[in-house]
Amino acid sequence: MGRVRLVAVGSLLAAILAGCGSAVPKGWQRAWLPAGLSEVSTVSCSSPTRCVATGEREESSGEVTGYILSGTGDMSRWSAVKNAVGVRFDALDCTGSSQCIAVGEAGQGGASAAPAPVAYLSRDRGSTWREVPVNIGGAGELVAVTCGYRLSCVAVGNTLEQTAFSTLSDDGGATWNGPIALPGLAAVAGIACSTARRCIAVGGTMTGGAPTLGAMVGSFDGGQHWSLLATPPGLGAFTSVSCDARSICAAGGAEDIHGTRPSLMQATDGSRSWKRVALPEAMALPLTTVGCATKVGCVAGGPSGHLLVRVHGADWADRSIRRIDVSVLGLSCPTDHLCITVGIVVKGSGPSGVILVNRQGT
Repeated sequence: MGRVRLVAVGSLLAAILAGCGSAVPKGWQRAWLPAGLSEVSTVSCSSPTRCVATGEREESSGEVTGYILSGTGDMSRWSAVKNAVGVRFDALDCTGSSQCIAVGEAGQGGASAAPAPVAYLSRDRGSTWREVPVNIGGAGELVAVTCGYRLSCVAVGNTLEQTAFSTLSDDGGATWNGPIALPGLAAVAGIACSTARRCIAVGGTMTGGAPTLGAMVGSFDGGQHWSLLATPPGLGAFTSVSCDARSICAAGGAEDIHGTRPSLMQATDGSRSWKRVALPEAMALPLTTVGCATKVGCVAGGPSGHLLVRVHGADWADRSIRRIDVSVLGLSCPTDHLCITVGIVVKGSGPSGVILVNRQGT
């Protein structure tokens, strides 16, 4: 189903949610990155002065090199701390401790015949990384991961046979057990856990090799068992989901099977009842990232720099980054005065990875 992302969100654009005087957030600055990155897809912050992002460089041969980037201090400069030839990183999660997990797939370009799921682990807040084994009994990919409760982690992915699965870790991502089938999902795109035991995975059914209708599954035992959840009919495939500890959830994706309009769903009772959110007419293409935090609210990102934000109990509002034509792929806001978005900007020379930093909170 193409690339899918998991947004990593701290306190979620707190000052934007509090209200800006303009519809265009002020204070966004472009950070310095290593040259040649074609995109930056995910970002997660374990503290206000320590963040990690993942991106990639695509060579003329078609081979992809995945990069893990580290940002410290004021986040104005990012350095590459790990690169992996033939690896594409699809998701990243850093906890408030020292642990970070990056997942994706190997075998991107070159002589590799089939993709294989990969996971990389850091125990020092993203400074050093090592690959850890993931065995699903065949070819496939990991597309999303969450490690929010002590040492418990849940990752989800897809096989080449169009089946979705989860894999679990009880030691902070050092070892993984599974796979466990996700019923009703031919392709999974996102995972969110509001408690150590309650999780939701989203994605779509598959027709003719492409995702069509959206679908959700839920678990009440930390990912050991899953069951299909009811969703409104007619929606296109979901791309991302997030829940806070109060069971406020949001899921983004496509409005229909054609994928030409975005869809945003929200639930205030965990996963029991979902309602459509009305979106601005100017928005096109599916949403790419969604994130929720208990103390602030939810945010969703998409193409053309759109940032949709919602204070608890209020309507969603569009707070677009219009001065830089960026497609938002990931976002993290560890404090009221630090927000980071990552994604792609397109110039005449082609796509380029970008990290935007807002230190003013507006």
